[in-house]
Amino acid sequence: MRNQHARERPVRLQERNAGSTGNAAALALMNLANFLRVGPASEESIMEVRSWMTRDVRTVSPLDSVARAKQLLEEYRINQLPVVVEGKLVGILTDRDVRDALASAAELSGPARQGVDPRHMTVETVMTPHVLTVVPEDSIVYAARLLRRERIGALPVVEGSRLVGIITRSDLLEALVELAALRSDSSNVAPRARFDEPFAGTDQHP
Repeated sequence: MRNQHARERPVRLQERNAGSTGNAAALALMNLANFLRVGPASEESIMEVRSWMTRDVRTVSPLDSVARAKQLLEEYRINQLPVVVEGKLVGILTDRDVRDALASAAELSGPARQGVDPRHMTVETVMTPHVLTVVPEDSIVYAARLLRRERIGALPVVEGSRLVGIITRSDLLEALVELAALRSDSSNVAPRARFDEPFAGTDQHP
C-alpha cells in the first residue's frame, strides 16, 4: 500500500514552491509520462521505480544538528535529506528548511540566539515528519505524477517504513527520456546501472 500520510505542514509539503525551473521539469515529466502510459509488457519491469531509484541515500538522524545537515546538503549538492532512525523513515529535511532555520537564527541576538543556532538546533525541530513516499513496485509514471501534483523534487522509496532508496525528478526525467527513445527505436535497451551512485543530482532537491 502506498504510504501517503496527512501532513502537519501542508503548505511546505517537503517544499511546496518548486520554482519555475522545477515546474517546467515537472511539466516535461508529465508529457513524457503520458506518452509512456501504455507500453508493451516487456517494458513493465523497467517502468518500475526500483529500476531507477538511487539506493545509496544520504540521510540524517533526528538528533543530528542542522549545521551537520547543511554540510551534507552542500557536500553532495543535494536538496533533501531523508531522516531515519535505525533505517526507518521518520521525516525529511530540505534545503529550504535549513535556509529558514538559518534566517531565524540571523534575526535574533544575544541569549535568544542560542536556541536557534544551527550548531545546537536539531534536525527534528525543523524537519517535515510526514513524508510522501513510493514503493519499489510503483511505476515511474505514478512517481512523476506525484512530483508534478505536489511540486516536490524527490520521493523516498520505502518498504513498509524502511527506507530503501530515493527517486528524484532528474532520475525520472532520465528514465522517461531513455524509455521514450526505446519506444521510438523499438530497441531492447535496459536502463543503465545507477544503484551504486551516491545520492546527488541537480534537482536533488526541490
